[in-house]
Amino acid sequence: MTDPHKAPEESLEPFSGDRGWKGLERSEGEGFFFIVVAVLLVIAVLAVFTLGGVGIGLVFLLLTFASLAVLVVISMGG
Repeated sequence: MTDPHKAPEESLEPFSGDRGWKGLERSEGEGFFFIVVAVLLVIAVLAVFTLGGVGIGLVFLLLTFASLAVLVVISMGG
């Protein structure tokens, strides 16, 4: 069985093209996710102070469902 792809060629010159790296530039919607994380952090702190151990369990349950929802949205291309 032969491989139709040839091996990449080595070069001593650094690559100067675009590899898709945007550095520290923020992408669209990134601010929204910062807000969501901040809100979840506030909810977690309030739950710990008001409900104790049960609050921690509820926060983990909410985070589980939130992460699943984010994964579903990402998998759907949104």
